[in-house]
Amino acid sequence: MERCKAYSLTLVNNLDEETSIHTHGLHISGEDPGDNVINHVVNPGDSYTYTYQIPCDHASGTFWYHPHTSTTAGQLSKGLSGALIVEQGVDNPEGAPEWITSMR
Repeated sequence: MERCKAYSLTLVNNLDEETSIHTHGLHISGEDPGDNVINHVVNPGDSYTYTYQIPCDHASGTFWYHPHTSTTAGQLSKGLSGALIVEQGVDNPEGAPEWITSMR
């Protein structure tokens, strides 16, 4: 992921139970169509398109996502989670070590 960009992600729920996507570490909206963990779940057979606007001043790093429902633990144990990487970009290295910024 890059700063200052919007991303749309469509979750198609092929499970036999509700699910959702919740992120940790991203500074994004907690309201629909963003990361609304309180009021938004995707029922079996339904789909939902999330929109994440990554702020221009967002820190680079590795963050993560997972389902956030009444069955979160069970879905996590089945591998329903993953990494989200916000890249720092070559134009704005944010104090990265010289050995990284000097690579060409």
